[in-house]
Amino acid sequence: MFENKDLLVSGNRGVAITVADGVVQNLPEIIGALREVYKTHKKTQTFSQIVEANISVLNINKENFKFLIQSLTELSKTKDADDETKNLYRDMIRTLHEHFMQTAGMAKGLGDFLDKL
Repeated sequence: MFENKDLLVSGNRGVAITVADGVVQNLPEIIGALREVYKTHKKTQTFSQIVEANISVLNINKENFKFLIQSLTELSKTKDADDETKNLYRDMIRTLHEHFMQTAGMAKGLGDFLDKL
């Protein structure tokens, strides 16, 4: 009965030594892989922070755009402004709207890209 137990312990010890030897021999590769995982994690965090900052800027720009369009719309409707000034305001609104639509298309492309990740 003790013979089997001794064999089992020595067999497990042999496996443990073999595993330990493998770990020691491959330690440079293991450390290199861990470094790569860490670098990838840091790059992901940085990319995430950049995207969040850009989203904040877009939200601020959206609010500024809304305020600008509302103000120009009100100015274009004032009775005191002449027709040329009113047309100028309307042209500005159209130009801003076109620019906003182009920017929104680019932001949608970024959103689609991030959704695929």
